Amino acid sequence: QGLYVLTRQNTPLRPGDLVEVFGFPLAGEYVSPLLEEAVFRKIGEGRPLAAKRVPAAEGRLGRNDATLVEMEAMLLNRVPREHDQVLELQADEFIFYAEAPGMPKNNDPLATIPNYSRVRLTGVCLVRPEQDNLAEGSQSFRLLLGSTSDVVLLARPSWWTVEHTIWLLAGTLAVFLASLAWVAVLRKQVKAQTQTIRQKAQHEAALEERTRIARDLHDELGSSLTHITLLSDRPEAARAPE
Repeated sequence: QGLYVLTRQNTPLRPGDLVEVFGFPLAGEYVSPLLEEAVFRKIGEGRPLAAKRVPAAEGRLGRNDATLVEMEAMLLNRVPREHDQVLELQADEFIFYAEAPGMPKNNDPLATIPNYSRVRLTGVCLVRPEQDNLAEGSQSFRLLLGSTSDVVLLARPSWWTVEHTIWLLAGTLAVFLASLAWVAVLRKQVKAQTQTIRQKAQHEAALEERTRIARDLHDELGSSLTHITLLSDRPEAARAPE
């Protein structure tokens, strides 16, 4: 069984080292008791423990408290803090959190993992004792990650994320509204052009009618003059034989 130890000592250790620990036992917020204000000394070296593979839904079971576990989940969000960063994760409908060491913004491997990616995590599981009273899907445990390398990217998210879908719908709506505006402008232009053509056609019809009337008047006037000329020449033709 694992043991959670709180210490102010900063002597470097590596996973697998054997240590001797002195501290004050305390029933904390997790299932297993912990040691606080502890001091320790390294007494040997050993092989790192193999992580226990468990489904995320079983992480809240008391037997997994203070145990090195490995589980898969979907990354929902990453929140950098002053000294660490919190990962919000989801497995099926179950949501939980993991704490990872903080890294500079320009040198953080986790910054390259997009939200909604499938990841594999290895860390120490800390289970709250009241987990049996929690509603299904609520947080009842958290993972402590030793380094950012404890998060492994398994699969990037599909392009069809909620954010992309919203942007696509917004773009489609914008194009549709722009199309409606363009159709309205075209209708206005067509209406104005139709009115111009109608006025031009009416003007040309009026000019054509005037031309026809003038031509008819000219023809009638020419015919009348010709008739008058013929009548005026007739007496002279009648007197010519005498």
